[in-house]
Formats: sequence, C-alpha cells, structure tokens
Amino acid sequence: MRQFSSEEQHITKIISEGKETNVQTLLDKKLLGVRISLDRTAKTHDLLFQIVQRPISPPEFQALVERVGQLTLDIIITVNLLKMLADEHYIILVERTNIIPTKFEFGQGASNAASVKYKFADENVGGLLLDYASKEIITTPELTRFVEQGFIARDEQRFQLQIATATNALKISKRAFRLSIAAISLTFLGMCINLFFNIRSYMSSGIKIKQEQIDTLSSDFNAVKQDLDTLISINRNDNAQQPKVLKRLNNSKTQKNRVK
Repeated sequence: MRQFSSEEQHITKIISEGKETNVQTLLDKKLLGVRISLDRTAKTHDLLFQIVQRPISPPEFQALVERVGQLTLDIIITVNLLKMLADEHYIILVERTNIIPTKFEFGQGASNAASVKYKFADENVGGLLLDYASKEIITTPELTRFVEQGFIARDEQRFQLQIATATNALKISKRAFRLSIAAISLTFLGMCINLFFNIRSYMSSGIKIKQEQIDTLSSDFNAVKQDLDTLISINRNDNAQQPKVLKRLNNSKTQKNRVK
C-alpha cells in the first residue's frame, strides 16, 4: 500500500476515532452551499452548487470554478481512501438497513435555491460515491494500530522488521568476527611467547653443556701437561715410575674420547 498524504492521514485519523461513520458526515463540512444528488437507478451523481442569482456574475463564476475543482478533489480523495482501507481490511462498509434508497441528497445547500449542476467526469469515482454514500463505516483494531504506528502498512512494517532483524544479525556477526580475530591473535601471541622461551631455554642449556665440555677438556689438558712435565723430569733409568705416568696419560686420552 502506498504512503498516505497529509489529507488522507487526517481523514483516516477521524475515521479511527469514530467521529465520522459514513461518507456523508465525512464530506458534510466541505459542502457549504453545495448538495450532492445521487440516483442509483439512473446511475447519476451530480453536484448542485448554490448561486446568488441568475445569470451568474463573472466573479461568482470564477469562484464556482475554483470550488468545483477543490470539492471534486476532496470527494475523489475520500472515496478512494475508503476503498483502499476496505481492501486492506482496516474498515468494513455495511448497509444498516434493508431498504436502500435509490435517490437521495445530502449537503448544506438549500434545495429551493438557484443552483448550477456539475456532473462527475470520472465514472469510477461517481460509482464509488453511489456505492458508499448510504453505507456505514465500521473500524477494525487493525486501523487503530495502523494510525498509532504512523500510517505504515503491514507489509511495510514487516519489511522494516526484516531489515532491522537483518541489521542486528549483521552487527552480531561482525562482533563475533572481531572476537574470533581477537582470540586468534591472542592464541598466536601465546604461541610466539612460548616458542621464544623454548628457544631461549634450549640455547641456554646448549651453552651450559658446551661450557662444561670446555672445562673438562681444559682440566684434562692440564693433567696431561703435568704428566708430560713429570715424564721429562723423571730419570730415564727410573723404570718404576714410568708405567704409572703412561697409565695416567692413557686414562686422559680415554676421557677426551668420551667428551667428544
């Protein structure tokens, strides 16, 4: 359903409040000096504009032309609005009596005064006026909600609800995505920190092992040096001490092989 104009909103609000219950009362305030004559048998629908005298004066004729245009527009807006509201099930149009008059008039023009007749050019509008003129307007709770919600149709309301739901879902998805990225980043950072400490521990341990090996080799070299110095200083004829020194040298060589 299309968006309502300000005039249509005003009429719809009046109907929803129960102030006017048929076409005649909806149009009555706009019919000052005008009568609407309807004949369902002949299917005629005329506007009778009261005039001061015949022949009609030029100023009065000009005012009448303007009045015809405005009143015709008011009738078109009213009957089309009622059709739209009835089609959307916001209102129900019913005949309250079994005796439906074939001819009737309504408005605020004097029946015995001079008048100028105007016939609707649009037969569809005239037909709607003939159909609705004697019917009573019954409102539904849907009409009240329609007015309270700013004249937004049900389809539009559903569409806006779907848009709002989709927007909220998108916001939640974005938030969840950001949280996932943050969790992954923290996990990656933890892995990097853990890797750093593992490498540092491994390097520290390796350095410690190498230092211990160096200390062991240094000690063995010192022992060998001492043994060599001892051999040099021993008397070549002292056969008792030579086997002991050679045994110590062999032991030192064996320890060096183990370190390697």
